[in-house]
Amino acid sequence: SFYVGDNFIRLIPFKDHMNIEAQAITKHANELAGYKISPKGMLQLYLKQEVPAEVLKKIFAETLLGVEYKEEIFMEYRKATGEEAQLVCDIVQGTKAKIYPHYYTQAVVDFFGRLHSIDNIKKDIDEGRIDVLVAGGKIVGTGSRTDNHITRVYVLPEYEGQGFGTVIMNHLEDEIFAEYDYCELDASLPAACFYEHRGYKTVEHRKHDIGDGEVMVYEIMRKER
Repeated sequence: SFYVGDNFIRLIPFKDHMNIEAQAITKHANELAGYKISPKGMLQLYLKQEVPAEVLKKIFAETLLGVEYKEEIFMEYRKATGEEAQLVCDIVQGTKAKIYPHYYTQAVVDFFGRLHSIDNIKKDIDEGRIDVLVAGGKIVGTGSRTDNHITRVYVLPEYEGQGFGTVIMNHLEDEIFAEYDYCELDASLPAACFYEHRGYKTVEHRKHDIGDGEVMVYEIMRKER
């Protein structure tokens, strides 16, 4: 038997087969066609049967760790190229359109859109300020910095919650702390909690008048080395 906390898998040998007891087996029953599963949900693996190694990886990880198994994917963090400007713009604008309306008025959302226009993104790429995170051959996120000031950290909405934002921030902070004593950033309302969990502290509350009586509110946050 193998335990991680209260979670366990159990291998029970018999003369002509082995029973494998693991909570996640029934979840993957459709991937085990041709194998017997006992009424108690144990996988029965007989002699000369091929071991379903890839399925067992998922079953063991999900049973012991309590999380969905994901294949390891190759990630690359690098400078964005001019040909990738539109992809970067799409990530920023798509995230803004999906998330920001829950926190800001439409006028403020539109202001953010103009702030991160394709022309501004092309200019920042030309000046070497924008990076991209590539995972599984696809650009899934982006981050920028000017000196020790972090800007424009976005991850495609469908890839949020998978640790990609953390990877981007780790790279940006490592670069900055190699030269400076602290990182600083402007945090939008939906992002402030994420940065707080990374050790950033608000040093100033700011309001920016965007015209027609509309005000954009954000935080200036800082993290010491």
